[in-house]
Amino acid sequence: MTTAPVACSTQSVLPPPVACFYRLQDLHYAIADYEEALALAPWDWSVRTQLAVAHCDAGVAAFRSKQAPKALKHFTRAIECNPKVTRFYVCRATLQHLRQVQ
Repeated sequence: MTTAPVACSTQSVLPPPVACFYRLQDLHYAIADYEEALALAPWDWSVRTQLAVAHCDAGVAAFRSKQAPKALKHFTRAIECNPKVTRFYVCRATLQHLRQVQ
């Protein structure tokens, strides 16, 4: 039995205009907005954190859609954005393990 990595959602710490796509679960647009916010404020840890969470959630969605390479890219980007969150490493490792087992 294969198990999907656990979803990584947290409450948004960003103001509504930046976080609205995330709350609507439109991860593609949420990631684009967070990437733009990060380009404008690379020192803002809350932006990095929310971008990482959005990438992790996108990775989980890609995994569930049987798009392992895309999921792997999202989990890796989540780690790049915030390497302090263990869950991102666990999601990526779980995906890699399941790909080797199959």
